[in-house]
Amino acid sequence: MAETPTPLMQQWETLKEEAGNAWLFFRLGDFYELFGRDAEAAAPILDVQLTTRDGTTPMCGVPYHALDTYLGRALQAGFSVAVAEQLEDPRAARGLVQRGIIRRVTPGTFVPDDGEVGPLAAVVERQDAFGLAVVQAASGRVDVLEYRGRDAGERLRREWERLRPAEVLGERSADGVEAPLMVRPDLFAGRDPGRPLARRIAAGLRTLAIEEEPLAQRALLGALRYLEATQRSVRPELLEYRRLTPEGVFFTTERTRRQLGVTVALGPDLLQILTETKTPGGFRRLREWTLRPERDASVIAGRGDLVAAWREDLPRRARIRQLLQGVGDPERRLARMLLGVGEPRDLTRLALAGRAARALAEIVGEDARLLPHPLPALDEAWSLLARIHPDAGTSWDEGPLIAEGVSDTLDWRRALVSDRRGALAALEADLREETGIRTLKVGQHRTFGLFVEIPRTQLERVPQDWRQKQTLVGSARFTLPRLEERAASLEEASVEVLRLEQDLAVAVRDALPAHIPALFRLAELLAVLDAVQALAEVAARNAWTRPRFGEAGFQIRGLRHPVVEHAVQSYVPSDLTLADPVRSALITGPNMGGKSTFMRAVALNAWMAQMGGFVAADDWEQPLLDGIFARVGADDDLARGQSTFMVEMEEMAHILRHSGADSLVLLDELGRGTSTFDGLALAWAILEHLMEETPGPYMLFATHYHELADLTGDRLRALRTEGVVAEGRLVLLHRVEEGVTSESFGIEVAAQAGIPRAIVLRAGRLLRQWERTGRPGGLNSQHQVRLFEIDPVHDEILREIRRLDPGRLTPLEALTLITEWQGKLS
Repeated sequence: MAETPTPLMQQWETLKEEAGNAWLFFRLGDFYELFGRDAEAAAPILDVQLTTRDGTTPMCGVPYHALDTYLGRALQAGFSVAVAEQLEDPRAARGLVQRGIIRRVTPGTFVPDDGEVGPLAAVVERQDAFGLAVVQAASGRVDVLEYRGRDAGERLRREWERLRPAEVLGERSADGVEAPLMVRPDLFAGRDPGRPLARRIAAGLRTLAIEEEPLAQRALLGALRYLEATQRSVRPELLEYRRLTPEGVFFTTERTRRQLGVTVALGPDLLQILTETKTPGGFRRLREWTLRPERDASVIAGRGDLVAAWREDLPRRARIRQLLQGVGDPERRLARMLLGVGEPRDLTRLALAGRAARALAEIVGEDARLLPHPLPALDEAWSLLARIHPDAGTSWDEGPLIAEGVSDTLDWRRALVSDRRGALAALEADLREETGIRTLKVGQHRTFGLFVEIPRTQLERVPQDWRQKQTLVGSARFTLPRLEERAASLEEASVEVLRLEQDLAVAVRDALPAHIPALFRLAELLAVLDAVQALAEVAARNAWTRPRFGEAGFQIRGLRHPVVEHAVQSYVPSDLTLADPVRSALITGPNMGGKSTFMRAVALNAWMAQMGGFVAADDWEQPLLDGIFARVGADDDLARGQSTFMVEMEEMAHILRHSGADSLVLLDELGRGTSTFDGLALAWAILEHLMEETPGPYMLFATHYHELADLTGDRLRALRTEGVVAEGRLVLLHRVEEGVTSESFGIEVAAQAGIPRAIVLRAGRLLRQWERTGRPGGLNSQHQVRLFEIDPVHDEILREIRRLDPGRLTPLEALTLITEWQGKLS
């Protein structure tokens, strides 16, 4: 017969049934405990000891103050978590402490104390249309987008590449979604029955202006319903809402970003070069701007004005950078408070933003050019947050919570508790006087509480009403009514102090939502300011210049690569003009001559210009681009069974479909993945097609097919990088100038790379032969390399030996020749 579970385990079983497949983190004192199968599965993943309760039920636990660490491990392992909290003070509870599930932690709703997490996304897809809502839980922001058009699937895939959501919701499967999708049609059913949610977020909806976008509305509704279902304390009306317009989205792909070096897995990239931010919020803004350049001229100009103002003001820029180091992450603190997972220390860290705001106002003064928008008035909020103790920790159940001077009653009771030692010393003096025992001591034991210790030699003088508690080797310990009363009063004072602190701290927490919209505006200002000053710092340090936007195409002087210039001692700058009617350039030159670097330099600087930043050039003017398309480098996709050439052709098809008159296209060595004439024919036809469009895109086309130079003329200009052979070595000039190169110097590059000399010599002979005949010959009986054919190096050494006169050689000369021959043979 099974034993009847204890009341505590009955409570756990009820909550576990509610939690379902999620692990249940069950608060029990200073730990969150897991029981049964949850504990067996969690212990090795969380790296904690698996024990048992009553010798039968498996259990393990994690400290309450380290909850975020263990939640992160659980989510990373693919599990969701339900957190059951104590809903009443255990010291005031009668019987079993009441508990309840306060939130479900999922990948898209997890907001740790620090660290970056992916967003929650909800998607509604129809034929040629989709609606998307993205909840950035760590910053309290919601982005909404609806798009209609035949390329809707492609647009959705590009958003996915940029967002990389941690969790995805949908009413059904979606073609453009590459992340695991949770199909939850119940979240998207109906507009909003009874419209309670719509009424609560009415202000945000007015800001979004999506009345005519039903798919965006449904996606937003599904995301917010899920948020409310998992985060019981969330306040959707206090989130920040932003509508993204499809026409304002800069067209690019993850592969293009990787090929250009905007963001790469290893090594320096553009984002790393630009990252001079001092706060997590500033880094998030900078990364967002880097992954999604702007097409709105007014937004670009506004950022550029801010960057220019801070770039020229070194004294104030230095002060603001120092100030931002102590700001922390106010967006994250506000988001945690909104989701109901905020801790007292989140409020103390929010207070840092208040100090920064006041210091910022002093630094900026009346100069409005230095701020993206005016500082919000938050005096009441700062006064509220100032009530929280600067040393407040991770729990609302432990002090200190409230600063001194907030409550006279609290300060008085604190004084009683803090004077505990003085009170016990006074009691000790009184008892010595009353008993005449000068060696009497008043002390405290963790288990036995307060006591009076008397040496054995003085025991006969102990009053009759004292009660003995312990017997030691040389003394005995006693208690007495007066001591017990004092202990009770001190304990009562400690409990009362904590109760008063909790009441006052909860009052601060409950009053904070009224100020959250203004606090979010301040957090946004600080984040944007941090990102802007980072761009200004990099621009000033590297002598970058502010770009201009106009209708005259690309007019570039003194172009440099913003990443490569950091890795080399000297950089050879170049110029470029691409303007109607000549919008395209064919670039030829030797291997390693700088063709790809030149093209990437143009693209990365254009990218930075549309972020609102400065560029690595002496002078720069460009058109407002709608996207950058690139096929640079060699990629394959073996998981999909695609060769390098197939991937190249797929990317080329994508470029041909989506690029337009306002696009920048970069093509490097197109057609090299197939036979020479196949590749040349494809490259020729593609180049012709892109040039014949009226108007076609701005294009840079690097190639070793020198035959393509026949296409240069009224609509295609010729550029080249040069190299010269000096003293048997290839010297690359890395300078881009007008004209078509005559050589690729591939054999010279191979020799410098360490290819064996015999192979290099053989390749040179074959090249000269084919240049005479016009094309490579087949491996027939005349040209085929025979098994016993003399090696070219051996042949060369034999010719040198035949020319020698041994009688005229000194021993040293002979030794030198032998050493040279050995080197050639090796």
